[in-house]
Amino acid sequence: MKNFIAVIFFSLIFLILQTSVMADAMTSFFLFLNLPSCAQIKINFLLIIIVYIGLNRHMLEGVLIASLLGYFMDLFSPGHFGLHSFLFVIIFLVIRTISTKIYFKAPLMNTFWTINVTLVSNIFLLLIYSTSDNFENFYLSFLQIIFPEALLNGLFAPIIFNFFKVLDLVTDKTMEDEKVITW
Repeated sequence: MKNFIAVIFFSLIFLILQTSVMADAMTSFFLFLNLPSCAQIKINFLLIIIVYIGLNRHMLEGVLIASLLGYFMDLFSPGHFGLHSFLFVIIFLVIRTISTKIYFKAPLMNTFWTINVTLVSNIFLLLIYSTSDNFENFYLSFLQIIFPEALLNGLFAPIIFNFFKVLDLVTDKTMEDEKVITW
């Protein structure tokens, strides 16, 4: 329980960083490099956290965390309410299902799957938004925003994964997994 609350708390801190400080920092960084077309690229910490949770949590705990993080992401982002909640739960379920069949503990595999999840989720969001908004060019958005954002998330994935691994060690997540409930 201690770990569950800690994961939600630090995920909310990452959400606040993602929507405020990092968004402005990334925009300023790309404008400083004289790349105005890349100024829309943002880091999505919550997608990285969902991949980590999909690889390291049980089904019920992961679905609860994914739905809560999706709900909070819906509160902080414009667009269709409930879309991120639905997307995060589906991403968690897919990652959880695949991780039982394939070994994912290597850092390079974590980065690879974070890039793939970012690509798929952003394409899904782009397709949903294109049905209700004025949409110009899918391929231009893919090359200028979606693919570089996936690479940026892949770059930050090992940092976030290591942070949550340390959090699991500090809050004795391994001890909670081994407890057996008897009546």
